[in-house]
Amino acid sequence: MVKGWKEEIDTLLVFAGLFSAVLTAFVVESYTFLQQDTGQASATLLQLAVNHLLANEAPQITSTDPISSKPSTFAIRINILWFMSLVFSLASASVGILAKQWLREYVSDASSSPREAARIRQFRYAGLIRWHVPEIIAFLPVLLQLSLAFFFVGMLDLLWQLNNVVAGAITFFVSLSLAFLIVTTILPTIISDSPHRSPQSLAVYLLRQWIVSLSISLIIKLIQSNLIKLRLIGMPIIHVNFMMQQRSWRHKLAKWLAGKLNQRQPRNWMQRERYYVDRQHVQLDHRLLVGADLMFMDDKVLAHVIRPCVSEMESTTAINCLMDILVHRAHKADNLSKLPMWQHHDSIDRGMSTLLYLTTDVLERINPAEEKNTIRVLNMFGNLCNSMPFKLDEPHVTRIYQRVHEILAIFLVGEKDIARAAFHTMYKTSEMRSSSAEPVQFSSRVVEHIVQYAHMERRSQEPHSFFNACSMALTLSTDSLTPELDPDEAISLRHTIISLLKDLEVYLRNNPLPPPSPSLILALLEYVDQNPDLASDLSSLIELFRPIIGAHGSALNQHNHSNSIDMYRRALTLIRGVYSPRPNTRRQPVVDVQSLDELGLRLPSTTSPGNSHPTPDGNVTS
Repeated sequence: MVKGWKEEIDTLLVFAGLFSAVLTAFVVESYTFLQQDTGQASATLLQLAVNHLLANEAPQITSTDPISSKPSTFAIRINILWFMSLVFSLASASVGILAKQWLREYVSDASSSPREAARIRQFRYAGLIRWHVPEIIAFLPVLLQLSLAFFFVGMLDLLWQLNNVVAGAITFFVSLSLAFLIVTTILPTIISDSPHRSPQSLAVYLLRQWIVSLSISLIIKLIQSNLIKLRLIGMPIIHVNFMMQQRSWRHKLAKWLAGKLNQRQPRNWMQRERYYVDRQHVQLDHRLLVGADLMFMDDKVLAHVIRPCVSEMESTTAINCLMDILVHRAHKADNLSKLPMWQHHDSIDRGMSTLLYLTTDVLERINPAEEKNTIRVLNMFGNLCNSMPFKLDEPHVTRIYQRVHEILAIFLVGEKDIARAAFHTMYKTSEMRSSSAEPVQFSSRVVEHIVQYAHMERRSQEPHSFFNACSMALTLSTDSLTPELDPDEAISLRHTIISLLKDLEVYLRNNPLPPPSPSLILALLEYVDQNPDLASDLSSLIELFRPIIGAHGSALNQHNHSNSIDMYRRALTLIRGVYSPRPNTRRQPVVDVQSLDELGLRLPSTTSPGNSHPTPDGNVTS
């Protein structure tokens, strides 16, 4: 506080010194206007003598001759304005010097004991407030501005007496400067975030508050006086009822005005700022985080500063903040949907990973009732997932992949459009996962939500989405059925999948077209391959896939579906060979082989007389 006052006083002293020096040059010339011009008096007397000689009269000088020693009104006005300006400027400098001395004594050390020093500081601060030192310091720039205004007015008065053209041009620019001063003084009283706050604007703001409070008090008194008069007037019943309604309305108005009057009004700019910041904290947090990310564009700031702050924000504000961050961090935008898009990365990118985690944090708290925002965020999330290298079999990528599916599964049981947007991203992400990567174990809740989505698509007569949902549910359940899974959860997951497969069988019998996708057949056979005890229960469903395998599956046609699980392994091999959904890119172990006999292989003998070739050692080969 004291440091700010000292800096302000130093600036005012510099300005007051320079302005007083400039003003003195004008005052030196203007004060001569108050003195009698001896040259002009001599010329006047000479002219008077010549006139009398021409008239053959003796010149007589009396006290009534038109030679006056009084200065003109114009000279008096200019000198009053400029001398007042000089006095105000010098007075502000003088008071400023005194204020600096007061402040020096205020901050001087008085005791070595911290407790006693605090008491002395409080004693001095109470005196500072009691004797209005802050108001005196705040009044110094007002004095300088009044001095400047008096100087401008006197200068314009002088110019209008000398030349109208020059005066008109200078008046225009002086009016602009004074208008700027007036506007910047009034703006803070009207606009809450105006940066043009100053002591004079605070005075205007307090004056405005006083006028508003006085007006409200007068209105309340007027309403109360009218109500009293209504009670004294005897009127018929019908009119009394009407007046009672009027009285009720006026009571409400008076009560509302009284509430406005009793509200605590800010007495300085800091209190006013806190009032508006408390009301606009949501928008301010949003602009703060987006602006910080746009300024730094640093992945560490995004991960350790912005992400925790966004996770604590209200849902709608977090969505808007996330959208703005995704837009300015995107590599490009889609021409049709205007959604941000990112380039695909073949390696892990820290910034993209943080954006994915940030988006999942927001999606976890988003309100599905905000359908438009939810769908837009899900579409952005899908574009973001397309840039991730989910084919990599690395722990970090696996954790992100698992997190993505668990969050998206939440939206599969909501509105139809939201569920489809979530499943579209979920399905595309699963297709990006390499078949050679380690299986990811999901909770049974994820599979159950996918099954519910599949039932919804079946009721909506969307076969392709239904088949894709069935395929994903089978694949995820196959990966999730591990020995580490809780037995009760495994049983629940098993019953969920069986109900889905029964529903699939009914649908295929009633709707043979379009045929199931190869990925669905492969997922089903893999599931049965892991659960051989379900072979007999699902034999009728497998039988429906026989026409799809067709002539390519002669080995499958030679077996009974209810005999053994070995048939399913052969069918699985056959399906993989026919459709080749995803090649296995796992590296096979290297075996040191000396001869083909070690592998149990032998080339057939195809030797013929015309195909024999001598070898370097003299033998003959074909």
